[in-house]
Amino acid sequence: MTVHVVISYSCAIFIQVIVLHQNLIQIRTIALTGTDPGLLSRHYWR
Repeated sequence: MTVHVVISYSCAIFIQVIVLHQNLIQIRTIALTGTDPGLLSRHYWR
């Protein structure tokens, strides 16, 4: 039971780190180019 809890906690932390890293890349791209790649791709997919 404890091992399962530890695994799920580390998975959650891992996912949060990935999301944070994606956000940092996006922020850096906005800062460099002045455009939001997420907004652009969302606009084109619609």
